[in-house]
Amino acid sequence: MKKNQSVVCVIPSRSQGDQINNLNFLYVGEKMLLEFTILSALKSKIFKKIFVIFDNSKYKNFFEKKYNISGIIHKKRNVDFVKLVKKYNKKYFNSFNDLCVLFPNAPFKNDKTITKMYTKFKNNNLKFLVSGCEVDNNHYFKTKDFYEFIPNKNKKKNSKLYYISGGINFFKSNFKNYSNYTYNINRGNFYLLNSHEGFSIYTLYDLILSSTINDIDYSIIKNLLKKN
Repeated sequence: MKKNQSVVCVIPSRSQGDQINNLNFLYVGEKMLLEFTILSALKSKIFKKIFVIFDNSKYKNFFEKKYNISGIIHKKRNVDFVKLVKKYNKKYFNSFNDLCVLFPNAPFKNDKTITKMYTKFKNNNLKFLVSGCEVDNNHYFKTKDFYEFIPNKNKKKNSKLYYISGGINFFKSNFKNYSNYTYNINRGNFYLLNSHEGFSIYTLYDLILSSTINDIDYSIIKNLLKKN
């Protein structure tokens, strides 16, 4: 694939989280959570430009200087990415053929995965493509009055469960159905990740766990380098 395809990357970040304030700017290992997504976007080398949306100028100035990205200030907090894309599309994104939205709360997304997803997106001429995982643990099925526990061993064939995760989303620049696209996902619109890449942070427990995972990954690489 040629570098610098006409695709723009948009990373919406915010100080206010659903359960943890300042989540995107808390540290996971030695980096702020937002940095993992910026680095993956840069390493993929498919984006002509990378925009990060901030709700304050302090972080905008810091990340623009450190990573040479383009910051956008949107001071209203906790705004859905759909509204942000619609608001800034004409000014910043409309000149690109395709749009990729990456969410910072999924820190382990791989640059190679982003590139592979874009290849699938282009080759299959898709309107949108989202990342997700298969549920491989025991799960619950919601009935009218209660949640029924379903162990793996009792799963019927072809009854696997999936969920959107990993924070990688590609859209055609003229895509309009942002409000309802998650209800119309065909097989071709879903890119399967492993559970590690699909791990997302929403709670304090997730943040602690991700720090542990990150430290383990780093220690493995460090020990391999020492041996070589």
